Amino acid sequence: MKHLTTEKQHEYDLMLEEYKTKSMEDEHKIRTLMIEKSRLQDELKIYKYYEQENKDLHDTVRNLTEQISRIKDINLMESEQSIIEMEKWKKELEMVICKM
Repeated sequence: MKHLTTEKQHEYDLMLEEYKTKSMEDEHKIRTLMIEKSRLQDELKIYKYYEQENKDLHDTVRNLTEQISRIKDINLMESEQSIIEMEKWKKELEMVICKM
């Protein structure tokens, strides 16, 4: 009878040891997964930052492109206006020279 009790105690001890080992393995997995989760969250923050940075840069490029277009239009208008003014002065000069 005592032999059975010792055998049962041994089985119990083995099961307890297996449980502890399994529990430690699970704790290790949990810690590893938490570290991975933290790493992925940090990585996501970086991606979101660069995504916003990219959007901001696109907006800046779009705005600058619009400004360049407006400046080109203004430059063209001023150039045309200058040509008209030069033609006027040329005619006035010719008139003055003709009168001489």
